[in-house]
Amino acid sequence: MAGATIRRKLAALASLFDHLLESNAIAGGNPVHRVKRPRIESNACKTPALGDHQAKALLEAPDESTLKGLCDRAIFAVLLYHGLRREEAALLQVSDIQDRRGIQHLQIHGKGERCGTCLCTQLLPDALISTWQAQGISNATSQR
Repeated sequence: MAGATIRRKLAALASLFDHLLESNAIAGGNPVHRVKRPRIESNACKTPALGDHQAKALLEAPDESTLKGLCDRAIFAVLLYHGLRREEAALLQVSDIQDRRGIQHLQIHGKGERCGTCLCTQLLPDALISTWQAQGISNATSQR
């Protein structure tokens, strides 16, 4: 088991014993407090980041002569330029690109039903617009 899993399970047991002690169901103290817990490397990131050349290669990989390739490129652009979670990108709709005083923003439907906005990069609208044109969808800013 990973160190974080062991720590989480020990914390649950410690809470259980604390509750039992408070309700006088057991006596003698909490035995879990004497157990040494494994250290966790908090600075180590488990998910490796992509380098610039890898991100560029990923964006250039889809075949832009096909609709699937255009869609894939738009999805990669959303994920790479804005750092969205997989589900946040999957929930995006055309109407989520909003024009605010001439600046395009992306409405994000986040985890736990949270909504937020972020500024669109210059390259993202181009990737999305070319995909929408291929699908016959009008620009998001005109759909309100």
